Amino acid sequence: MVNALLDVTGFDQDKDEAFKLSLNVKKIIAIAEDTFAIFDDVAGEYVDHVGCEITVNGSLCYKILEPYQEVKDKFVRC
Repeated sequence: MVNALLDVTGFDQDKDEAFKLSLNVKKIIAIAEDTFAIFDDVAGEYVDHVGCEITVNGSLCYKILEPYQEVKDKFVRC
């Protein structure tokens, strides 16, 4: 049994950049669908992106680029 949610893509809204993220599943409190703005290089403007949000112990909250169902499926396999 894996105790980490591996290979999800986090998104830093302040820096407007993506990063790879692995989380300890025992620390995850909630996973929820979320819509947030990201810059689309092709369109040249900010667009709404449907991803998800993961909350972990200590009230840390991560925006995730992958869709909710994909992250939920990875979490269940852990």
